[in-house]
Amino acid sequence: MKTTKQALEEFIKNKVNLDPKETDKARSSRDWLISQINSLPSKFDDFPNLYRERHIKFGSFARRTKIRPLDDIDLIITFSASDNEGNRASYSHNLLDDTCYIHVPEEHKTLRKFCDEDGLLNSRKILEKLKSYLSEIPQYSQAEIHRRQEAVTLKLSSYPWNFDIVPAFFTVKDSNGRDYYLIPDGNGNWKKTDPRIDQKRVSEINQRQGGKALEFIRLLKYWKKKNFSAVSSYLFENFVLNFLERETLQANLLVNPMSFFHYLQTAVYRPVYDPKGIQGNINSLDLFTKVRVCRKAEEDKRKAYKAYKYEKEQEHERAIKELREIFGKEFPNYE
Repeated sequence: MKTTKQALEEFIKNKVNLDPKETDKARSSRDWLISQINSLPSKFDDFPNLYRERHIKFGSFARRTKIRPLDDIDLIITFSASDNEGNRASYSHNLLDDTCYIHVPEEHKTLRKFCDEDGLLNSRKILEKLKSYLSEIPQYSQAEIHRRQEAVTLKLSSYPWNFDIVPAFFTVKDSNGRDYYLIPDGNGNWKKTDPRIDQKRVSEINQRQGGKALEFIRLLKYWKKKNFSAVSSYLFENFVLNFLERETLQANLLVNPMSFFHYLQTAVYRPVYDPKGIQGNINSLDLFTKVRVCRKAEEDKRKAYKAYKYEKEQEHERAIKELREIFGKEFPNYE
């Protein structure tokens, strides 16, 4: 690499961004899996009705902010609250702890068998049943399927990625005109989410930034992964998105990380509010981690400034050396 621009572009293409061929293969396998799940109600009498129109592809792979390696693909599979006779489940929301409960009438033909004695739909039972259904798909019979707090994780030996499959119900609009996905809360009940809002936000910010935001997000998520495994990918992505809502990306690729590191030094101490308006402040990092992030951001801001300065002076070897210190040994050497 003879210039910092060449080095950054090569690094992003070959070490940060997903391989396009692998991405195409992953999307095809995801769509095939959805088609197989959609066929399950016709194969098993006790499989609850699906609300196919409300299945949703979510997570960083769907938002196009996923970095290498491609290790998981997220899906929400949405069930219908109604059975074939028109019996319908309803939900209630505990305002004190945000827990949601799904109430199933006794005459409901499919969902009642997944309820506790009080008639409340148990999300653990739905997860376990979904797990058993997935194992009936021949191509996945040798897969590693196990239940986590919110999802059934399905792994094939033929692919390097997992599928995290989240069962959900889609609500009617509330008094504020909002509807939600209800997904397992890890305790047998349900909680609200709405990945449509995250996806719309990323798309709109990327458009305002002239299509440059996605690659910038991925570059910084690589930096995060290298330095701070304790910081969740979703929280960090929102740090970057909050930055992009107030700043315009510059043509010089070195200026943008430098500006973000400067922003992150103080932003890490402030609340980060859930863009979906559900969870409130999602910045639950402890003080020790916040201090570490702040100090690393300050350190790498200085290195990015040095790289910027060296680049202007046409000292590309010295500039690339600084960038290797920021992004690690996978960053190209000067040649």
